[in-house]
Order: sequence, then C-alpha cells, then structure tokens
Amino acid sequence: MNKLYRLLLALVITSIIAGCDTPSPGDATATADIIRIGPLPDHDHAVMRENYQPLMEYLTKQTGYKTELVIADSYQHLLDLFHTGKVDIANFGGVTFIKARKRNGARPMVLRDIDGMFSSVVLVNNETPGNDIQSLRGKSFSFGSKLSTSGHLMPRYFFGKQNIIPEEFFSSIEYSGAHDKTAYLVQDKKVSAGVSNSDIVDAMYLDGRLKKSEVRVLWESPTYADYVWAIQPTISDEIKSRIEHAFLNLQASNPEHKAILDKLGAGYYVTANNSDFSVLENIYNDLSKQGIIE
Repeated sequence: MNKLYRLLLALVITSIIAGCDTPSPGDATATADIIRIGPLPDHDHAVMRENYQPLMEYLTKQTGYKTELVIADSYQHLLDLFHTGKVDIANFGGVTFIKARKRNGARPMVLRDIDGMFSSVVLVNNETPGNDIQSLRGKSFSFGSKLSTSGHLMPRYFFGKQNIIPEEFFSSIEYSGAHDKTAYLVQDKKVSAGVSNSDIVDAMYLDGRLKKSEVRVLWESPTYADYVWAIQPTISDEIKSRIEHAFLNLQASNPEHKAILDKLGAGYYVTANNSDFSVLENIYNDLSKQGIIE
C-alpha cells in the first residue's frame, strides 16, 4: 500500500506542476484585462461621459480590449491617477503631459489634427467695454485650472509678452478649474473676463451653452501645441500599437467614425512625438523657475 500511495502522490504532484507551467490563452499575449482611460477633466462630468463613451466602445471593438472610462475630479487628480497606475491611458493637456512624462515616463501616442495649432481666447461679457487686453486693467479675471495649458500657462506667457503680470494687472484672480466653468463665470457676470480653450468655447457657442449675445471674444492668442493621448511606460508595445492604430484608423468619411470624431472635436488623428511639445516644455520650465507653475 505504501508503494502504491507514493506512486499516486507522485502523479498528483507532477500534474499540479505541469498545470502551473501551462500558460492560459490570455498569458500568451500578455494583454490587460481592462484598459482604463482617463480624459482631461476640462468639461462638466456629464458632458465628458457623453463625449467619450462612444470612443470607449469603438476602442473595445477595434482592439479586443475591454475599456473603462475614468473621469478625474481635477487636472491634478488625473496626474495622481496616472502616477499610481489607476489610469493606463490619459488624454493630457500639454502641461499635464510634460509633468506625467517627467514623473512617470508617459509615452505620447496620438494628437488630434487641431492639437498642434491650438489657441486660447479671453472672454468678456458684452457689457464690458474695450477691445484689447489693456482695457481689462483693474477688472476681475479667471484662469481655468492652474495646470491647464490653454487656460493658464500659455495665456500667462502671452500676457508676459505684453508686460502684463496678472496678479498686478487685474483686481482679482481666480482659478475655475475647467474651461466651461470659466465661460460660465463670464456669462453670469461673476468675473469681468476669463481665458479659455478656443475649441471648447466654439463648441459651447455651437450647442447653445454659451450665447454670443451675452459673451464675446476679446482676444485670441497665437497658436501652440496642446492635448495628447499618452500611455503608461509599463504597458506593452502590442497594446500601445493596437490603441494607436485604432485612433489613426478613425476616418471622417465613415459615418460611425465621424460621430465619434465630432464628439472629440477632431477631424482625424496623427502620431504624436515628444518633440511636438519641446517649445511648450521650454515655456513651462521658465515659468516653473519663476515659481509660477509647480
């Protein structure tokens, strides 16, 4: 009996070891169960869910990976989620991308066709007199998030070109946290003026959230690079490639694709590189040395 028992035990142990060494179907490709995707929270959360959910469904269909939409509470929250690995792919603004690359080695993937030629606009209530930035001296003003490229860093840079130090020029400054919130502050006369992302302002005019009879554009900045989709450095090249190709394959000639692109404010997507943000990074570094940007 002892000899038979030892034989059976050996067979059981051998089968267990063999089972442990046998890869499961999913192990061969080393893909993630769920790709967690976080867009920059520059809109109201309900608007963001409406805009990004069609993209999530498209990416799942095209890549075979399940996707989860993760909406952060703020720009800093998105950076923290990326830093702690709770977001795999993020749609960063220029400043947040630079910070994520410095801190986590974030890798750029794709840009919208408009992202290389972005601009900021200063909005005023139609009852506010004046036709240039100088006319706003002594008035209340709102930026967006402190970490916003188009709602803070670049406007502050261009104001500096006009020898305007916001803290000295305006009577008061606040940070709304999002582009649409800045526009509402101006429309509701809670501030005299505010700076926002030109693309988002155009969308708000188009869908009626912002009324030209109440709010006008006082000034528009020169263009610069802004938003970019970036991925964690720990994500495999295979996953990165599949996601990139899904974005690049979106074609406005396809009605289903066009509906997705319209929600994202894009005509099409192109491959992104670190060099696309070299000028912006120089400006960021200069303002950081001055203690204006953390």
